Amino acid sequence: MGITAKKQLDEEVGRMQLSAAIDVRTKCILAMQLARTATTDLAIATLKMAMTDKGDIAMASGCDTPWDMAGRIQMVRVDNGSAYLADAFSTSAINAGIAVDYTVAGAPHLRGSIERVFNSFHTGAISLFEGRTFTNVVDRGEYPAEARATLTIDKLSEALVRWVVDIYHNTPHGGLGGRSPREVWLELKNKVGVPLSPRKDEMRACFGITVERDLRSEGIQLYCNKYQSTELQRIRREFRLRKKLRVRFDPDDLGHISVETPKGWLKVPCTTPEMHGIPLEAHVENRQRMLARYGEEAARSAPIVKKALADLRRLADESRARRGIASPVFTATNLAHLEAHFSDDRVRVDEAFDGDILGLDEPEDAGVAGDPEAAGETTVSLVRDSMPFLGDDDDDDDFEYVLED
Repeated sequence: MGITAKKQLDEEVGRMQLSAAIDVRTKCILAMQLARTATTDLAIATLKMAMTDKGDIAMASGCDTPWDMAGRIQMVRVDNGSAYLADAFSTSAINAGIAVDYTVAGAPHLRGSIERVFNSFHTGAISLFEGRTFTNVVDRGEYPAEARATLTIDKLSEALVRWVVDIYHNTPHGGLGGRSPREVWLELKNKVGVPLSPRKDEMRACFGITVERDLRSEGIQLYCNKYQSTELQRIRREFRLRKKLRVRFDPDDLGHISVETPKGWLKVPCTTPEMHGIPLEAHVENRQRMLARYGEEAARSAPIVKKALADLRRLADESRARRGIASPVFTATNLAHLEAHFSDDRVRVDEAFDGDILGLDEPEDAGVAGDPEAAGETTVSLVRDSMPFLGDDDDDDDFEYVLED
Protein backbone atom coordinates (compact mmCIF):
# COMPACT_ATOMS: atom_id res chain seq x y z
CA MET A 1 0.00 0.00 0.00
CA GLY A 2 1.54 3.30 -0.99
CA ILE A 3 1.28 6.89 0.16
CA THR A 4 3.53 9.88 -0.40
CA ALA A 5 5.00 11.77 2.52
CA LYS A 6 7.42 14.61 3.04
CA LYS A 7 10.79 13.72 4.50
CA GLN A 8 11.27 15.21 7.96
CA LEU A 9 14.39 17.28 7.34
CA ASP A 10 14.64 18.38 3.73
CA GLU A 11 10.95 18.15 2.78
CA GLU A 12 11.81 15.72 -0.02
CA VAL A 13 8.72 13.81 -1.10
CA GLY A 14 9.00 10.04 -1.11
CA ARG A 15 6.64 7.12 -1.67
CA MET A 16 6.26 4.91 1.38
CA GLN A 17 5.34 1.22 1.44
CA LEU A 18 3.29 -0.25 4.28
CA SER A 19 4.00 -3.80 5.42
CA ALA A 20 1.66 -5.36 7.97
CA ALA A 21 1.03 -8.61 9.84
CA ILE A 22 -2.38 -9.59 11.27
CA ASP A 23 -3.81 -12.36 13.41
CA VAL A 24 -6.43 -14.03 11.20
CA ARG A 25 -8.57 -15.09 14.16
CA THR A 26 -8.89 -11.75 15.95
CA LYS A 27 -8.07 -9.41 13.03
CA CYS A 28 -5.60 -7.62 15.35
CA ILE A 29 -2.68 -5.97 13.60
CA LEU A 30 0.47 -7.47 15.09
CA ALA A 31 3.02 -5.39 13.21
CA MET A 32 3.38 -2.49 10.78
CA GLN A 33 6.42 -1.09 9.07
CA LEU A 34 6.74 1.95 6.80
CA ALA A 35 9.64 2.03 4.35
CA ARG A 36 10.55 3.45 0.96
CA THR A 37 10.71 0.06 -0.69
CA ALA A 38 9.44 -3.44 0.01
CA THR A 39 12.53 -5.49 0.83
CA THR A 40 13.43 -8.76 2.51
CA ASP A 41 14.91 -6.83 5.42
CA LEU A 42 11.58 -5.05 5.86
CA ALA A 43 9.70 -8.37 5.77
CA ILE A 44 11.99 -9.86 8.42
CA ALA A 45 11.68 -6.75 10.59
CA THR A 46 7.88 -7.02 10.37
CA LEU A 47 8.01 -10.70 11.36
CA LYS A 48 10.20 -9.89 14.35
CA MET A 49 7.97 -6.98 15.35
CA ALA A 50 4.89 -9.24 15.29
CA MET A 51 6.39 -11.30 18.12
CA THR A 52 7.40 -8.25 20.17
CA ASP A 53 5.42 -6.08 22.57
CA LYS A 54 4.90 -2.73 20.85
CA GLY A 55 4.00 -0.70 23.91
CA ASP A 56 6.86 1.76 23.39
CA ILE A 57 5.69 2.49 19.84
CA ALA A 58 2.11 3.05 20.99
CA MET A 59 3.30 5.30 23.79
CA ALA A 60 5.52 7.31 21.45
CA SER A 61 2.53 7.82 19.14
CA GLY A 62 0.27 9.04 21.96
CA CYS A 63 -2.05 6.03 22.06
CA ASP A 64 -4.40 5.48 25.00
CA THR A 65 -4.75 1.73 24.27
CA PRO A 66 -1.89 -0.76 24.76
CA TRP A 67 -0.39 -2.42 21.68
CA ASP A 68 0.45 -5.63 23.48
CA MET A 69 -0.54 -8.17 20.83
CA ALA A 70 2.51 -10.43 20.59
CA GLY A 71 3.50 -14.05 20.96
CA ARG A 72 5.36 -16.90 19.35
CA ILE A 73 4.13 -17.33 15.79
CA GLN A 74 3.76 -20.91 14.59
CA MET A 75 2.63 -20.29 11.02
CA VAL A 76 2.88 -17.27 8.76
CA ARG A 77 1.07 -16.98 5.44
CA VAL A 78 2.71 -14.72 2.85
CA ASP A 79 2.20 -13.78 -0.78
CA ASN A 80 4.70 -14.47 -3.55
CA GLY A 81 6.51 -11.15 -3.48
CA SER A 82 10.29 -11.29 -3.94
CA ALA A 83 10.82 -10.12 -0.36
CA TYR A 84 9.16 -13.30 0.96
CA LEU A 85 10.62 -15.69 -1.59
CA ALA A 86 14.16 -14.77 -0.54
CA ASP A 87 16.13 -17.42 1.35
CA ALA A 88 16.90 -14.92 4.14
CA PHE A 89 13.21 -14.58 4.99
CA SER A 90 12.39 -18.28 5.02
CA THR A 91 15.58 -19.08 6.95
CA SER A 92 14.78 -16.50 9.64
CA ALA A 93 11.28 -17.92 9.97
CA ILE A 94 12.46 -21.54 10.12
CA ASN A 95 15.13 -20.66 12.70
CA ALA A 96 12.34 -19.24 14.87
CA GLY A 97 10.27 -22.40 14.44
CA ILE A 98 7.76 -20.71 12.12
CA ALA A 99 6.19 -22.56 9.21
CA VAL A 100 5.87 -20.43 6.05
CA ASP A 101 2.80 -20.93 3.86
CA TYR A 102 2.87 -19.27 0.43
CA THR A 103 -0.50 -18.35 -1.06
CA VAL A 104 -1.39 -19.06 -4.69
CA ALA A 105 -0.24 -16.30 -7.00
CA GLY A 106 -2.99 -14.42 -8.84
CA ALA A 107 -5.72 -15.53 -6.43
CA PRO A 108 -6.41 -12.58 -4.08
CA HIS A 109 -9.69 -14.19 -2.92
CA LEU A 110 -7.55 -16.70 -1.01
CA ARG A 111 -6.15 -13.81 1.02
CA GLY A 112 -9.49 -12.39 2.10
CA SER A 113 -8.51 -11.46 5.66
CA ILE A 114 -5.49 -9.37 4.77
CA GLU A 115 -7.25 -7.81 1.77
CA ARG A 116 -10.14 -6.68 3.99
CA VAL A 117 -7.73 -5.26 6.56
CA PHE A 118 -5.89 -3.25 3.91
CA ASN A 119 -9.24 -2.04 2.62
CA SER A 120 -9.98 -0.84 6.15
CA PHE A 121 -6.61 0.92 6.15
CA HIS A 122 -7.57 2.64 2.92
CA THR A 123 -11.09 3.74 3.85
CA GLY A 124 -10.49 4.43 7.53
CA ALA A 125 -7.04 5.98 7.55
CA ILE A 126 -5.21 6.52 4.25
CA SER A 127 -8.17 8.26 2.58
CA LEU A 128 -8.01 10.97 5.24
CA PHE A 129 -4.59 12.10 4.03
CA GLU A 130 -3.52 14.08 1.00
CA GLY A 131 -0.92 12.47 -1.25
CA ARG A 132 -2.38 9.00 -1.81
CA THR A 133 -0.81 6.96 -4.60
CA PHE A 134 -3.92 4.76 -5.00
CA THR A 135 -3.92 1.09 -6.02
CA ASN A 136 -2.49 1.67 -9.50
CA VAL A 137 -1.78 4.39 -12.05
CA VAL A 138 -5.23 4.00 -13.60
CA ASP A 139 -7.00 4.69 -10.30
CA ARG A 140 -4.59 7.49 -9.58
CA GLY A 141 -5.25 9.19 -12.92
CA GLU A 142 -4.07 12.81 -12.96
CA TYR A 143 -4.04 13.14 -9.17
CA PRO A 144 -0.76 14.97 -8.23
CA ALA A 145 0.23 12.80 -5.25
CA GLU A 146 3.68 14.35 -4.76
CA ALA A 147 2.35 17.90 -4.92
CA ARG A 148 -0.41 17.11 -2.41
CA ALA A 149 1.78 15.42 0.21
CA THR A 150 1.38 17.27 3.51
CA LEU A 151 2.52 14.95 6.31
CA THR A 152 6.10 14.18 7.27
CA ILE A 153 7.00 10.50 7.50
CA ASP A 154 7.14 10.71 11.29
CA LYS A 155 3.70 12.29 11.53
CA LEU A 156 2.27 9.76 9.08
CA SER A 157 3.75 6.98 11.21
CA GLU A 158 2.15 8.37 14.36
CA ALA A 159 -1.22 8.81 12.65
CA LEU A 160 -1.30 5.23 11.38
CA VAL A 161 -0.35 3.81 14.78
CA ARG A 162 -3.04 5.89 16.50
CA TRP A 163 -5.64 4.71 13.97
CA VAL A 164 -4.70 1.04 14.39
CA VAL A 165 -4.28 0.93 18.16
CA ASP A 166 -6.97 3.34 19.36
CA ILE A 167 -9.55 3.11 16.57
CA TYR A 168 -9.31 -0.11 14.53
CA HIS A 169 -8.59 -2.41 17.48
CA ASN A 170 -11.53 -0.92 19.43
CA THR A 171 -14.12 -0.80 16.63
CA PRO A 172 -16.83 -3.52 16.42
CA HIS A 173 -16.13 -5.86 13.50
CA GLY A 174 -18.86 -7.62 11.52
CA GLY A 175 -16.65 -10.64 10.95
CA LEU A 176 -16.15 -10.96 14.71
CA GLY A 177 -19.84 -11.00 15.62
CA GLY A 178 -19.96 -7.32 16.43
CA ARG A 179 -17.01 -7.46 18.81
CA SER A 180 -13.81 -5.45 18.44
CA PRO A 181 -10.46 -7.05 17.55
CA ARG A 182 -9.10 -6.18 20.98
CA GLU A 183 -12.09 -7.79 22.74
CA VAL A 184 -11.61 -11.02 20.81
CA TRP A 185 -7.84 -10.98 21.37
CA LEU A 186 -8.26 -10.61 25.14
CA GLU A 187 -10.98 -13.28 25.23
CA LEU A 188 -8.86 -15.83 23.36
CA LYS A 189 -5.78 -14.87 25.35
CA ASN A 190 -7.60 -15.57 28.62
CA LYS A 191 -9.28 -18.71 27.28
CA VAL A 192 -6.50 -20.56 25.43
CA GLY A 193 -3.44 -18.40 26.09
CA VAL A 194 -0.76 -17.09 23.76
CA PRO A 195 2.57 -18.89 23.23
CA LEU A 196 5.28 -16.83 24.90
CA SER A 197 7.32 -14.58 22.64
CA PRO A 198 10.88 -15.74 21.92
CA ARG A 199 13.46 -14.70 24.48
CA LYS A 200 16.06 -12.04 23.64
CA ASP A 201 18.71 -14.68 22.99
CA GLU A 202 16.46 -16.49 20.55
CA MET A 203 15.53 -13.25 18.79
CA ARG A 204 19.21 -12.48 18.33
CA ALA A 205 19.90 -15.98 17.04
CA CYS A 206 17.04 -15.92 14.55
CA PHE A 207 16.88 -12.30 13.44
CA GLY A 208 20.28 -10.89 14.37
CA ILE A 209 22.90 -9.44 12.03
CA THR A 210 26.06 -11.40 11.25
CA VAL A 211 29.55 -9.87 11.02
CA GLU A 212 33.05 -11.35 11.20
CA ARG A 213 35.46 -10.54 14.02
CA ASP A 214 38.82 -11.73 15.39
CA LEU A 215 38.89 -13.63 18.67
CA ARG A 216 41.76 -12.37 20.82
CA SER A 217 42.90 -12.83 24.39
CA GLU A 218 40.86 -9.78 25.40
CA GLY A 219 37.79 -11.19 23.70
CA ILE A 220 35.90 -9.85 20.69
CA GLN A 221 35.64 -6.20 19.70
CA LEU A 222 32.38 -4.98 18.18
CA TYR A 223 31.81 -1.28 17.54
CA CYS A 224 34.16 -0.18 20.34
CA ASN A 225 32.70 -2.67 22.81
CA LYS A 226 34.50 -5.71 24.23
CA TYR A 227 32.76 -9.06 24.68
CA GLN A 228 34.39 -11.67 26.87
CA SER A 229 33.60 -14.79 28.88
CA THR A 230 35.52 -17.63 30.53
CA GLU A 231 33.98 -20.19 28.16
CA LEU A 232 34.91 -18.14 25.10
CA GLN A 233 38.55 -18.05 26.14
CA ARG A 234 38.53 -21.74 27.01
CA ILE A 235 37.31 -22.52 23.49
CA ARG A 236 39.94 -20.18 22.01
CA ARG A 237 42.72 -22.06 23.80
CA GLU A 238 41.28 -25.52 23.19
CA PHE A 239 40.84 -25.08 19.43
CA ARG A 240 43.64 -22.53 18.95
CA LEU A 241 41.33 -20.38 16.89
CA ARG A 242 43.16 -17.98 14.59
CA LYS A 243 40.62 -17.16 11.87
CA LYS A 244 37.81 -14.65 12.04
CA LEU A 245 34.66 -15.92 13.67
CA ARG A 246 31.08 -15.14 12.79
CA VAL A 247 29.40 -12.91 15.37
CA ARG A 248 25.68 -12.27 15.55
CA PHE A 249 24.22 -9.23 17.33
CA ASP A 250 20.86 -7.55 17.82
CA PRO A 251 20.97 -3.86 16.79
CA ASP A 252 18.28 -3.19 19.42
CA ASP A 253 20.43 -4.48 22.30
CA LEU A 254 24.25 -4.56 22.36
CA GLY A 255 24.40 -6.17 25.80
CA HIS A 256 25.25 -9.63 24.39
CA ILE A 257 26.43 -11.20 21.17
CA SER A 258 26.39 -14.77 19.86
CA VAL A 259 29.70 -16.20 18.63
CA GLU A 260 29.96 -19.20 16.31
CA THR A 261 32.44 -21.68 17.78
CA PRO A 262 33.36 -25.27 16.86
CA LYS A 263 30.93 -26.32 19.60
CA GLY A 264 28.05 -24.17 18.39
CA TRP A 265 26.81 -20.64 19.00
CA LEU A 266 27.92 -19.17 22.34
CA LYS A 267 26.26 -16.25 24.12
CA VAL A 268 28.88 -13.73 25.28
CA PRO A 269 28.21 -10.62 27.43
CA CYS A 270 29.61 -7.14 26.92
CA THR A 271 32.27 -6.23 29.50
CA THR A 272 30.57 -2.85 29.93
CA PRO A 273 27.37 -3.58 31.89
CA GLU A 274 25.90 -0.23 30.85
CA MET A 275 25.59 -1.52 27.28
CA HIS A 276 22.80 -3.92 28.22
CA GLY A 277 19.62 -2.75 26.51
CA ILE A 278 21.42 -0.09 24.45
CA PRO A 279 20.56 0.02 20.71
CA LEU A 280 23.32 0.37 18.13
CA GLU A 281 21.96 3.68 16.84
CA ALA A 282 22.18 5.33 20.28
CA HIS A 283 25.67 3.89 20.88
CA VAL A 284 27.03 5.26 17.62
CA GLU A 285 25.45 8.65 18.14
CA ASN A 286 26.91 8.84 21.64
CA ARG A 287 30.41 7.90 20.45
CA GLN A 288 30.30 10.46 17.67
CA ARG A 289 29.20 13.28 19.94
CA MET A 290 31.76 12.41 22.60
CA LEU A 291 34.69 12.21 20.18
CA ALA A 292 33.64 15.33 18.28
CA ARG A 293 33.53 17.27 21.55
CA TYR A 294 36.55 15.94 23.43
CA GLY A 295 38.79 14.33 20.83
CA GLU A 296 39.95 10.73 20.71
CA GLU A 297 42.61 10.82 23.44
CA ALA A 298 40.59 12.89 25.92
CA ALA A 299 37.57 10.70 25.35
CA ARG A 300 39.46 7.78 26.89
CA SER A 301 39.71 9.45 30.32
CA ALA A 302 37.66 7.93 33.12
CA PRO A 303 35.54 11.05 33.92
CA ILE A 304 34.55 11.53 30.29
CA VAL A 305 33.80 7.84 29.84
CA LYS A 306 31.59 7.95 32.94
CA LYS A 307 29.73 10.97 31.61
CA ALA A 308 29.40 9.35 28.18
CA LEU A 309 27.83 6.24 29.70
CA ALA A 310 25.27 8.39 31.52
CA ASP A 311 24.51 10.22 28.29
CA LEU A 312 24.22 6.88 26.51
CA ARG A 313 21.34 5.75 28.71
CA ARG A 314 19.57 9.06 28.06
CA LEU A 315 20.10 8.73 24.30
CA ALA A 316 18.81 5.15 24.42
CA ASP A 317 15.68 6.29 26.25
CA GLU A 318 15.17 9.07 23.71
CA SER A 319 15.67 6.57 20.89
CA ARG A 320 12.96 4.30 22.30
CA ALA A 321 10.67 7.28 22.94
CA ARG A 322 10.76 8.31 19.29
CA ARG A 323 10.41 4.79 17.91
CA GLY A 324 7.78 4.30 15.28
CA ILE A 325 6.73 2.08 12.42
CA ALA A 326 8.97 4.15 10.14
CA SER A 327 12.10 3.45 12.20
CA PRO A 328 15.01 2.52 9.90
CA VAL A 329 15.62 -1.11 9.04
CA PHE A 330 19.29 -2.11 9.24
CA THR A 331 20.68 -3.48 5.98
CA ALA A 332 24.04 -4.68 4.69
CA THR A 333 24.45 -1.31 2.98
CA ASN A 334 24.11 0.96 5.98
CA LEU A 335 26.08 -1.41 8.24
CA ALA A 336 28.90 -1.44 5.69
CA HIS A 337 28.75 2.36 5.90
CA LEU A 338 29.24 2.05 9.67
CA GLU A 339 32.13 -0.41 9.29
CA ALA A 340 34.09 2.29 7.46
CA HIS A 341 34.00 4.46 10.60
CA PHE A 342 35.09 1.82 13.11
CA SER A 343 38.35 0.06 13.74
CA ASP A 344 38.77 -2.58 16.43
CA ASP A 345 38.77 -0.14 19.33
CA ARG A 346 37.73 3.29 18.13
CA VAL A 347 35.41 5.14 15.81
CA ARG A 348 36.59 7.76 13.34
CA VAL A 349 35.13 11.19 13.95
CA ASP A 350 32.92 12.29 11.11
CA GLU A 351 33.42 16.06 10.90
CA ALA A 352 30.19 16.37 8.92
CA PHE A 353 28.28 14.34 11.49
CA ASP A 354 24.56 15.04 11.20
CA GLY A 355 23.21 12.26 13.39
CA ASP A 356 23.03 9.77 10.50
CA ILE A 357 26.45 8.11 10.42
CA LEU A 358 24.69 4.83 9.74
CA GLY A 359 23.22 6.18 6.51
CA LEU A 360 19.77 5.14 7.72
CA ASP A 361 18.08 8.02 5.94
CA GLU A 362 19.40 6.91 2.55
CA PRO A 363 16.74 5.05 0.51
CA GLU A 364 17.41 1.43 -0.30
CA ASP A 365 17.10 0.09 -3.83
CA ALA A 366 13.89 -1.77 -4.61
CA GLY A 367 13.93 -5.55 -4.67
CA VAL A 368 15.44 -8.04 -2.30
CA ALA A 369 17.82 -6.42 0.14
CA GLY A 370 20.37 -7.98 2.42
CA ASP A 371 22.62 -9.21 -0.39
CA PRO A 372 26.26 -8.66 0.61
CA GLU A 373 27.37 -8.73 -3.03
CA ALA A 374 24.96 -5.95 -3.87
CA ALA A 375 26.46 -3.84 -1.10
CA GLY A 376 30.03 -4.31 -2.30
CA GLU A 377 32.93 -5.91 -0.45
CA THR A 378 32.08 -5.98 3.24
CA THR A 379 32.23 -8.33 6.20
CA VAL A 380 28.62 -7.50 6.99
CA SER A 381 26.06 -10.13 6.09
CA LEU A 382 22.34 -10.19 6.60
CA VAL A 383 22.01 -13.78 5.41
CA ARG A 384 20.41 -15.76 8.23
CA ASP A 385 22.22 -19.07 8.15
CA SER A 386 20.94 -22.15 9.92
CA MET A 387 20.92 -21.53 13.67
CA PRO A 388 20.18 -23.82 16.58
CA PHE A 389 16.63 -23.38 17.84
CA LEU A 390 16.69 -21.85 21.31
CA GLY A 391 13.89 -22.16 23.85
CA ASP A 392 10.94 -24.45 24.25
CA ASP A 393 8.86 -25.40 21.23
CA ASP A 394 6.25 -27.48 23.01
CA ASP A 395 3.25 -25.13 22.68
CA ASP A 396 0.27 -26.93 21.16
CA ASP A 397 -1.86 -23.90 20.27
CA ASP A 398 -2.22 -23.63 16.50
CA PHE A 399 -1.76 -19.90 16.03
CA GLU A 400 -1.78 -18.73 12.45
CA TYR A 401 -0.79 -15.29 11.22
CA VAL A 402 -0.78 -13.45 7.90
CA LEU A 403 2.07 -11.25 6.72
CA GLU A 404 1.83 -9.33 3.48
CA ASP A 405 2.58 -5.96 1.99
